[in-house]
Amino acid sequence: MQITYPKSFLKLLLIGFALVMLPLIAAFVNANLQFNKLTQQSLFNMSQAVETTRASQIMLEELAVMERSARQYFVLRDQVLLSNFNQAHERLGAALNILLLQPIALPQHTDLMSFTRQENDLYQSITQAQHNKADFDDSMVLNFATLTNLANQISTSNNALIDQEAVTFKVRVSQVKKALFWQMLTIFPLVLIIAALITWMIARPIRRIDAAINQLGQGDYEHVIHINGPGDLRQLGSRLDWLRIALKDLHQQKQRFLQQASHELKTPLTAIREASELLHDGVAGNLNTQQNQIVTILRDSSLRLQRMIENLLKYTEIQFNAAKSNVSQQALNVVIQKVLQAYALTIA
Repeated sequence: MQITYPKSFLKLLLIGFALVMLPLIAAFVNANLQFNKLTQQSLFNMSQAVETTRASQIMLEELAVMERSARQYFVLRDQVLLSNFNQAHERLGAALNILLLQPIALPQHTDLMSFTRQENDLYQSITQAQHNKADFDDSMVLNFATLTNLANQISTSNNALIDQEAVTFKVRVSQVKKALFWQMLTIFPLVLIIAALITWMIARPIRRIDAAINQLGQGDYEHVIHINGPGDLRQLGSRLDWLRIALKDLHQQKQRFLQQASHELKTPLTAIREASELLHDGVAGNLNTQQNQIVTILRDSSLRLQRMIENLLKYTEIQFNAAKSNVSQQALNVVIQKVLQAYALTIA
């Protein structure tokens, strides 16, 4: 399968880094958004609960102040008590307006409107009685009792709604935690797969380059070097293939030189060796002892020189064809004995 690579190795690294980081960044952003939503919801719920509880408490307290002030006024006819009654009425109205604006109190909207209407009616009746110099009658007592019961009912219902909101928020937090857990459980394997894929895409051309260099180092110049990867690595593969061709030509030239040198050197050495053999055999006449020793030295030296040249040629050939060389272990004492035998006459 042909894989499409970017034009440079750096781009491949940057793309790989981006692909690995993208799911993690997305998970982080999503988690941050979810936590921000939960934080805002928590602050909103807390503010709403505080406002609702405070307004409910004010409603009960001011209703009690209104009743006490009204009772005392109709007994003492003190304008200060009437002023306290009116101020309590205004504070109660403000508390009711706050409750009506709270989303959590929407289920209590009907009760709040009923309470507001009854409280206004009671306020009007007490005000009218004050103008008419009337007394605080039983109907007013009954109306205050009814309003107090309704206020307690509204306060209890609001507390229940606040508790319900707390439970709902707790469930929401649990759902978000579970969703984030499954998100991370899904993203981590995805990141590992992407990282493994990018690592394979990066390591593949590098391993191929390493194999190509080993191929050249072992003297294998026959196989074409082709690197499939980013543009700069493909260019490096082309340069390695150019080097392979150059080394192949150089190797062939060395081989031709070795063959020619072997032929040029062996021919005169063979002539010298054969001439020394003829002299040693007495073809040119009998030799005295001293002449015979000289001929022997000449013959042995020519043979040794031929072996040295052949060894040098073999060594040079091995250097340029190391991959095909047959390396084996040799006993060192045997090698020493052969060398001593070859140089026995010279040593003597």
